[in-house]
Amino acid sequence: MCLAVYLGASAPLPLVPWDEQHRGFHVDVIDETGGQDRLVRDRLGTAYVYHAGSSDHCGCGFQFREDPTWAKERAEYELEEATVRAFRDYLDAALKRLPEVRFFAFWEGESEKEPAQHRRLRPEDLLQDDFLFIEGELSQFVPSSVSL
Repeated sequence: MCLAVYLGASAPLPLVPWDEQHRGFHVDVIDETGGQDRLVRDRLGTAYVYHAGSSDHCGCGFQFREDPTWAKERAEYELEEATVRAFRDYLDAALKRLPEVRFFAFWEGESEKEPAQHRRLRPEDLLQDDFLFIEGELSQFVPSSVSL
């Protein structure tokens, strides 16, 4: 099962295409035809909704610190860390023109569950050693200048 991370905003966010040859952070517009994406749109309550992915294609790579004992090659660890830094930079840029970017993080297939966690975060929180997206989290990123 994979972690899904969706972003919601009041204005369009830039797309970052997936590149199989150079795996990394990417952002795609969601499929508007129904199913899980429709439920996610309703949960986020924003005009624009996107799927954010890591070097693992899904959101699992954002959780690379979750199990430090997990045997990984150094290059894979560094790729996942770079993915999180790119996500932080992406949010920093978006929050220069928007008051917030909402996000919904859940295990694939569990989008219908009521959100279990709500937080306000700043983009730099992604880089904290103990940062993890929480299962069933419906939260928001705010500009770094905002006090939490």
